[in-house]
Amino acid sequence: MSLHLNKSYLLLLSTCVAAIAVFLNYPPPPLSDTLKKWKQSGKMFNFQNNNIFYHDYGNENNEDVLVCIHGFPTSSFDFIKILPDLQNIFGRVIVADMLGFGFSDKPKVHNYTVFEQADIITYLLKSLSINKVNILAHDLGDTIAQEILARFEDGEKDRILLQSVTLLNGGILPETNFPKIIQKLLLNKYLSPVLMRLTNYVIFKQSFSDVFGENTKPSEEELADFWSANIWNDGYLVTADLLQYINQRHANRDRWVHVLQNTTVPLHLIYGPSDPINGPETFLKRFRKLVPNCSVDVLNTSISHYPHWEDPKNVSKHFKNFIKPILLSNK
Repeated sequence: MSLHLNKSYLLLLSTCVAAIAVFLNYPPPPLSDTLKKWKQSGKMFNFQNNNIFYHDYGNENNEDVLVCIHGFPTSSFDFIKILPDLQNIFGRVIVADMLGFGFSDKPKVHNYTVFEQADIITYLLKSLSINKVNILAHDLGDTIAQEILARFEDGEKDRILLQSVTLLNGGILPETNFPKIIQKLLLNKYLSPVLMRLTNYVIFKQSFSDVFGENTKPSEEELADFWSANIWNDGYLVTADLLQYINQRHANRDRWVHVLQNTTVPLHLIYGPSDPINGPETFLKRFRKLVPNCSVDVLNTSISHYPHWEDPKNVSKHFKNFIKPILLSNK
């Protein structure tokens, strides 16, 4: 009798969770005109039976190429505010949604890894006949850039030749990266199936807004765009799988930090100091000590984890000051 009741309670609980999930996540929000235009103007390429969304701006014969690699939980749309400036600096700019993000495919049963995301960037560049590139990366994109840099320094056969790497706020040093509570909970294999299905716009908006500066938070319309791209094609169902990059950072810490310390490629960091995930007293102090060969620009104290969205003008200015001499020296 007791066993029968327990099964009944479990069935009832499962039904309630499923019903709440449907209520919270259905119907999916419509794309704004801005996001529709972004999606319609992009392209797709196939990587191991998965479609990857990207934009390719500029002249395909130009040798000054930049690839932008976005972070979690957003997409290449993050770079839209600085794209005009980037296009004025480079003859060609590539931005792509990583697998599981934005308008790229989001396979539900998949082992998402930093290594595969690096494979995707490399494959895309090779398919576009690009063998030499500069990188601008943010958040998870920083880690992907570190892996691409490690492959370059290892002299791998299919490596991409790197002219420079510029990093924005991210978990570059795993020991000074402090994920949000919701991210830690989603890494729990027992809680994540329920939490992913209970995620809604209100929860996303609160959690996501917290990583922006007090006076630089996205507008309601911008937050809706971030959410729409995130939830596209049931993206909320792969959140926990994508977050495995946090564990991968710790497991591969020596490889990814060591390469920053020893690379011959010019490195630059543009940093928002109000970042609650990578604070200045922990991250910046240690980074400067461990990676003294990397030049650093620190933005206004009001700027936080998304500097290219919060302060696009100054991010573009600092990036241009760093990259112009490098591009000129490669002529």
